[in-house]
Amino acid sequence: MKDFSTRTIQRSKTLGERLKKVREESGFSLADVEKATQIRRSYIEAIENGDYKALPGAVYIESFLKKYADFLQVSVDYVLDLYRQHESRVVPQQQHIGLSMHEKKLPKSIITPKIVRGILIGLVIAAALTYFGIVVVKIFSPPSLTVDYPSDSITVRDTMIDIRGSTEPEIQLKINGREIFLDAKGNFLETVILSEGLNTIIITAEKRQSKVTEIRRTVLYEPSIE
Repeated sequence: MKDFSTRTIQRSKTLGERLKKVREESGFSLADVEKATQIRRSYIEAIENGDYKALPGAVYIESFLKKYADFLQVSVDYVLDLYRQHESRVVPQQQHIGLSMHEKKLPKSIITPKIVRGILIGLVIAAALTYFGIVVVKIFSPPSLTVDYPSDSITVRDTMIDIRGSTEPEIQLKINGREIFLDAKGNFLETVILSEGLNTIIITAEKRQSKVTEIRRTVLYEPSIE
């Protein structure tokens, strides 16, 4: 084998095909190459098939190619040059494909001036509807009413009793059907004359387009015995 002269390999085929042709023309089997180079047969087949992905890595590939070229007595530099030319074509293509796939996965910008304008309009409409809803609720909801005095079901000895409490300003307040004056804060104070026995005092607060709020107080008037 050492007596062989350096061979040339044809340019019309891939590197692996050229190496395979030289091997076959030299009468070597894959087993012969494996034994002489200590390269696994599966790796030799991968080289001849151009399946570099089946090999361990770039460093190992070049080492295998050197041994294989040495064994076949072809120019090592030429073999490595063909391999590197192949890699220089394949790797950029793979990187370009990977980049294209990555770019396809990247979502396009969805924030456009039109969308921003739509969001702002939506927020304004939502705020307006919220405000309108609050106003409507305020208009149609029954007014608040609190009676601080008297409490319900009390007994008194005096013929008169003060009714004291508060409601919302500008509300129409009535005690037993008679309209009562409110101050600027909605407070009221009114004296009611009682009849002997059980008295029912009805306090109502109402505003336009709403239900009436009503509170009742039961007062028992028992004159003092002298």
